[in-house]
Amino acid sequence: MPKSKTITVVRQALLLKHWYPESEVEFDHKGLTWSYTLTPHPHCAAYDVRIEYELGFVPRAYVDKPTLFCPVDVKLPHCNDQVSQWLCLSYQKANDWLSCMYIARTTVPWISEWLVHYEVWCVTGTWEGGGFQVGPVPWERQRA
Repeated sequence: MPKSKTITVVRQALLLKHWYPESEVEFDHKGLTWSYTLTPHPHCAAYDVRIEYELGFVPRAYVDKPTLFCPVDVKLPHCNDQVSQWLCLSYQKANDWLSCMYIARTTVPWISEWLVHYEVWCVTGTWEGGGFQVGPVPWERQRA
């Protein structure tokens, strides 16, 4: 099987801007930051989200606003960092995200799906989104 090619930061940025023209994208040859107000479903709230991507690493997604609700003494499920609201969208050992994938086709829809499951969790107290809950993450970046 031939090795898949890494998608350049420029190509990632262009597709993000093409699919989400009202978004903001800042990039250079090493990485990008993408910001957008995302409403994952007509019955959901709007969220200011941000993706930080460094070439060769898994994109990191954050909810900047609003601060996600969480009951006292409970941690947000599938969230790598409670303070920065860094969402857990993929599992490195499963190779859920590879550098040959487009962020606009993977990470952005995963953020929407996470937010829908978050809103259900707020009502039911049960995370229905599946995945692995691995607890606090000891690393800053995950290689793609």
